[in-house]
Amino acid sequence: MRLLGIDYGTRRIGVALSDEGARLAFPHATIASDKKSIAEIKAIVDRYDVGKIIVGESKDFKMKDNRLMEDVTFFVEELKTQTKLPVELHPEFMTSMQASKTHFQMSERYKDRGIQKATNLDAQAATIMLQHYIDSTKQK
Repeated sequence: MRLLGIDYGTRRIGVALSDEGARLAFPHATIASDKKSIAEIKAIVDRYDVGKIIVGESKDFKMKDNRLMEDVTFFVEELKTQTKLPVELHPEFMTSMQASKTHFQMSERYKDRGIQKATNLDAQAATIMLQHYIDSTKQK
């Protein structure tokens, strides 16, 4: 079963997909956070035969819901209605910072070699969150 990971933001939504065995997560896309975003996600779900959606749970440093979480909750309910799939929340604390750090490190490596390499931070943050979910739910 393939999983879809989402890092929700008010401007952009990072999307990651797992392999068919749900062992590894990969960056897929960044889509605009607007009225068309649910339809775009549904198209990805249908195209890649996704079985479950994992959405980043947005918390503050005290691990309490932050301002964004109200929007995330509404978004999750819309995803459930439109895709008819199970949707789970999973902590995404600091994934954007991790993605940014990884992007900087990779950019420096590529720059040293004279190579231009662009990665998408929102999709990378979704990938980090989805991989963490996969790792935390593996059967031991």
